[in-house]
Amino acid sequence: MDWDAYPLLIDHPTIFVRQPDDGIPHVIVGFPANISPYQGMNAEGISIASNKIDPANRRQVDWTGRSHAQIQGMILKKARILDEARAFFEAQDEFGTGLSAIGDGPNRTALIYEVTANARTARTLERGVVWQTNHFVSDAMRGKDEEPSNGSMRRYERVEQLVAPNGEVTHYGQIDALTMVNLMRDRVNPWTHEESPKGVFEDGDSIATNGAVYQVVFDPEHLWFWAAGGALPVPEQPFVGFSLAELLGYPDAAPVDPDVFPPL
Repeated sequence: MDWDAYPLLIDHPTIFVRQPDDGIPHVIVGFPANISPYQGMNAEGISIASNKIDPANRRQVDWTGRSHAQIQGMILKKARILDEARAFFEAQDEFGTGLSAIGDGPNRTALIYEVTANARTARTLERGVVWQTNHFVSDAMRGKDEEPSNGSMRRYERVEQLVAPNGEVTHYGQIDALTMVNLMRDRVNPWTHEESPKGVFEDGDSIATNGAVYQVVFDPEHLWFWAAGGALPVPEQPFVGFSLAELLGYPDAAPVDPDVFPPL
């Protein structure tokens, strides 16, 4: 989650556990007074995360419908499997632009929606992986967003190097929570292969130096998640593990496995 480094965001990362009377309990990681589900996970094993997209022009937005955050919040509240999340998403009238990555942990599947007010497409798993940064990549949506920033392009290409089947330094087939933590701490510029120094908050050159105000890894198959925050640079802080089932007080809740807990 990259944003301006306001003290409220940096100093007070907040975990919201919601238990709606008419829906599925879920967790959102944010900051005080903000419960917009930019990323979250529900008790059925659905996880979701968004990326901001700037529209190419005013034709990509309108004045009616629902916001990206509202749609993601309802998916956390209502969806038990990916097909339900997909059906709900595609039934919505969205008024803006954005990206949503939706994972179904128990069924080990996922997709990414690229959306404007007038068009949308879903990118599904390709040989088990799919990823996003802050620009559209599908042929159907390319050109409907602003020209991608170098920072977004670099992060996308570095993730490709780290997780794609043919990536230069790939961990394909061996991706776990610790791998994901290390990915989010990665400070390598994929174009130059130079590494940003430790202590850099935002230079736009790498995954870890893109102004993160907090970082989260979800394991929806086990209802675990790890969050880092509280000081800059966020990727250099400890990732603290939580069990959503424990937070909800489930009697058979499985605590976070200490053997998976990502160390510094």
